[in-house]
Amino acid sequence: MRHLPSRWRWLLGFLLTDETFAVVDSYYRQHPQAHWYFLGLGLAMYLNWQCWTLVGLGFGAVFPQLQSLGLDFAMVVTFISILGMAVMTFFIKAVIFILGDPVTFSPLLRQALSFVPVTVLTAIIVPMILAPQGQGLELNWHNPQLVAALFAALVCAATRQQLLTIMAGLAVFFGWQYVLST
Repeated sequence: MRHLPSRWRWLLGFLLTDETFAVVDSYYRQHPQAHWYFLGLGLAMYLNWQCWTLVGLGFGAVFPQLQSLGLDFAMVVTFISILGMAVMTFFIKAVIFILGDPVTFSPLLRQALSFVPVTVLTAIIVPMILAPQGQGLELNWHNPQLVAALFAALVCAATRQQLLTIMAGLAVFFGWQYVLST
């Protein structure tokens, strides 16, 4: 990376995490000019971090009484969540490994399974958009989640670009909150 201008090194240094280094290190050894790959991966990791931080802030706003439980509670919940994900991952991989090739899904089941992520995300996101306070539907222009979601849907329909849709939705959400707060 010494061959890169300092502005590139500063930018990539800002985006460098343990995970990014682990992925980029081996790739960079094979492709010395792969700074665009590094940039894309670093931005993806950074945006992922920011999105989940926002989810955490939203969760904390919905359940403010959790602060009274202290850090001990958060550590236990985090440990149980990690343990639960590890058990589920191990179980799924074990079943696939044990059954191996004999398991084949019908084309209809494959098509049905392709809708699962969209369905789950819709079930999570729609209530957050339509009833952000959890006190019933808020179908008005004072609901920044609804305004941002509608704008993001229009951007998605017009451009079909995921990153642009996400950025536009977030910009409208924060801008609308700012306008409402002034």
